[in-house]
Amino acid sequence: MKFGFILPNNWGIADPVAVANVGVEAEEFGLESVWVNHHIVNAGYIADRLGNRPYHDALTVLTWVASQTSTIKLGTSVLVMPYLHPMATAKALATLDLMIFSDRSEGATVIAAEALKKIMVNCGVMHKS
Repeated sequence: MKFGFILPNNWGIADPVAVANVGVEAEEFGLESVWVNHHIVNAGYIADRLGNRPYHDALTVLTWVASQTSTIKLGTSVLVMPYLHPMATAKALATLDLMIFSDRSEGATVIAAEALKKIMVNCGVMHKS
């Protein structure tokens, strides 16, 4: 059986490095994965729970964890896509993917670049060539 858990990026903990370091410790304990939650604004039930305390960015926390670990799997429980620009999100995810799997062949970079190009064409930012 494999175990993982959600990092407390949405608990209102002031120090985002401390939140990300929980992922480092999870790897040291042999857990298989860590996950993050995602929201952009503290509104509704999030504001009721956190008030003015922070809800740290999901991809930034995962990037920090990725830079400090080598074996643990990383994931998001959800990304609230209407809040995110598709091109910037695709670029961030492709870069994070390459950073996590840097031991893969150069072909991964080409695949990520092609995926980003398709997204840019679909968003009307770039013409198909």
